[in-house]
Amino acid sequence: MHTRALLFLLLLLAGIGTELYAQSNQTSPQETTIEIDPKILAEAKKKFIKKLGAQTGQLQAKEIPEGFVFDSGKNKLTLLVLWSKDCKRCIDDIPNLNRYFLDFRGKLNIIAIELSGMSTAQLQQFAKEKKILYTLISGVENKAFTARIMQKFGFEKGLPFQVVLGYTGHNNGIVKGKADDPDEMEKFLIKILEHYELKKKAQTQPTQNGASK
Repeated sequence: MHTRALLFLLLLLAGIGTELYAQSNQTSPQETTIEIDPKILAEAKKKFIKKLGAQTGQLQAKEIPEGFVFDSGKNKLTLLVLWSKDCKRCIDDIPNLNRYFLDFRGKLNIIAIELSGMSTAQLQQFAKEKKILYTLISGVENKAFTARIMQKFGFEKGLPFQVVLGYTGHNNGIVKGKADDPDEMEKFLIKILEHYELKKKAQTQPTQNGASK
């Protein structure tokens, strides 16, 4: 991804308004260049870093026979990740998870549950150091929830362990270990997302008499 484009995405993700960057100069119908004031960018980065890890903590989730429905997951996919700070493959996968979070911004929740005993405060610091964009949860502080996930989805050993949940909370796939090809994992997520978007569109299309389904 182009460096300037990535910076623009990060600014949007951090919730920084349009006043933080200059008006774009359109060079062609297909290409837009964003010029960012260095001083404003430096301040934006500070605000962005402060927000990293801010979503760590308790989750609100409802268990269903096929999976879990999260309060923050309406009309989104949810990627549940079991991981540990002591797992090299888990740490190596952080850039990939950040990439998915950005590429599917607004359509994908990533909830990563740490299993080696880190507290919420430690996870917040870890998120800042590693520039993690997605939600981190302490397994030791959410033991019952973590145990239920392990039992429900058949976790035995081997990290990372990932479960893809659809809009309705249903289990749509399990990935054991770090994905060999991040591009293939992204294509897999796209396929599931397209399925739910088509289903959502079909449910909201008006019937012949003008009423909604």
